[in-house]
Amino acid sequence: MSGSFELPAIVLSGDIRDVSDWLQSASDWYAEISRGQCRLSWQLMGPLTLPKPTAWYAAGGGMGPLPRNSQALVADAIEALGPSFRASRLLVVGEKIWLPHAWHLPGTHPCRYAVLSGHANLGTVVHELGHLLFEWPDFQWPWRWGRECLMALGATGELGADPSPPSAPLLLRQGWRETAPMTRALKVQDLAGGDIATMDWDHWQVLAEWRRDRGASRLMMYARPADSPHSTPHHPKARVLLSEDEAQHSVLGLLAPHLRRLGGGGD
Repeated sequence: MSGSFELPAIVLSGDIRDVSDWLQSASDWYAEISRGQCRLSWQLMGPLTLPKPTAWYAAGGGMGPLPRNSQALVADAIEALGPSFRASRLLVVGEKIWLPHAWHLPGTHPCRYAVLSGHANLGTVVHELGHLLFEWPDFQWPWRWGRECLMALGATGELGADPSPPSAPLLLRQGWRETAPMTRALKVQDLAGGDIATMDWDHWQVLAEWRRDRGASRLMMYARPADSPHSTPHHPKARVLLSEDEAQHSVLGLLAPHLRRLGGGGD
């Protein structure tokens, strides 16, 4: 999803003006990460009169069984908003009792939605919006790779206040980055503008990106079998820390040892 669009947000508690500022931070983050290709605005609504107190729906942080979960809350909220309300995606902002999650509402008014506490940090907000807006999956990656991606561990712990961007496969999936052929002539510095290197290697589709932040320079490599369905995600296969001088080196040369190991499952 790219372009400008407005997302409905039901505010269960708190000052709508504070929530507006809080959500604007997430909009700004996505505008920067997407290089202006994703521009979010919000239609804030609430408070609503629901059949039950909002806490009644929050069993298990809202992830419990029906009828005491967020699905029931969203269904009742849509009913309260009246027959003119239609949305394929919806955000719900509530109290601290809610666990962050993205889910779907089946039935008469099918939609995808995300639930967040109004006290959630930026990383939690943009992570859940990744699920809601783009249907990005959670990645179960080890820490050394997981901290590099928003949808793995890049929004946890101290990264919550300054989350990592989505990894190269997700950026390409949204069309937010250009590609560059990974030839012998391609140097790391050629990726300084954010392009992602691509190549086919011995039955693998390979991606590489240059990350420079948090005081470190590193080359990330991802791969998936070439005969995989298009929806199959690339998985990280290498994280190469670079010195300043190595920006002049060939991407292919730096990744060659890891490419040779691909047949054995990576390193």
